[in-house]
Amino acid sequence: MGFLAVPLMNLGFAGASPRSLSAASRSTSGGTGTAHSCAALGAGGSCLFYLRLPPLLFGGSRLFYSGARASWNACKPSPKNFVYLNSMKITFNAPVVLGFTVASCVVMLLSLTILPEFNTHYFAATGYFDWGRVADYFRLFSHVMGHANWEHLVGNFSIILLIGPILEEKYGSKKLLLMILVTALATAAINNIFWDTGMMGASGIVFMMILLGSLVNFSSGTIPITFILIVVLYIGQEVYTAVSKDDNISQFAHIMGGFCGMLFGFALGKGGIGSKIPGLK
Repeated sequence: MGFLAVPLMNLGFAGASPRSLSAASRSTSGGTGTAHSCAALGAGGSCLFYLRLPPLLFGGSRLFYSGARASWNACKPSPKNFVYLNSMKITFNAPVVLGFTVASCVVMLLSLTILPEFNTHYFAATGYFDWGRVADYFRLFSHVMGHANWEHLVGNFSIILLIGPILEEKYGSKKLLLMILVTALATAAINNIFWDTGMMGASGIVFMMILLGSLVNFSSGTIPITFILIVVLYIGQEVYTAVSKDDNISQFAHIMGGFCGMLFGFALGKGGIGSKIPGLK
């Protein structure tokens, strides 16, 4: 197997410095195909000089120069200093975010092919709630997986896939799933109470993640400037749009999602109330 060596030069010396570094080259040990970073030193005088080229990506070696004679001593690189290209694996790094994405894509695909009304019947929050109908309870949560078209879906999940894995690594899969469910429930419940229009899409989750992402370094007693700017730019724009335009977009869901993200960020930040509750630390 062949390897590449990408060196990051780290110099150290004892005694007199060598006059010049004459050349840099690469030596490859026979048989294994392992490439070592090397350099040829040209200098005079009595000194002990070593040039270490530690591995940046794949491995390296250490070379010694003593007196007027250059001697090569390629140290045996440790296996941990190498990344074997054929051993690199694709990881399921964010199960909640990826599962949410795949489920929403499946719903969209089924709605556009064999189940034309699947989206609107089971993955859209209606403007009313029937306490005796089980499907209405399901729709309180499932509406975030329903989308009007592929453009709507891609617009939402391009942001979720960008921010979501960072938040899932920060807070854990269980907490992020809980935050998604709470946000979905809050937006659907309040929509049913105050409006008689239907609602679908993960835009509320998007805004929750945006506001939550601006508070990842929050600690009690502080308010990050980035958080203030996000509120002004994102939430302010949604408030303005809700007042000035009459479109088919639920700005309320965006605002509510952002509000949920703000609450989660303050609650789960360092010194926040959530950090003091067992099981939420």
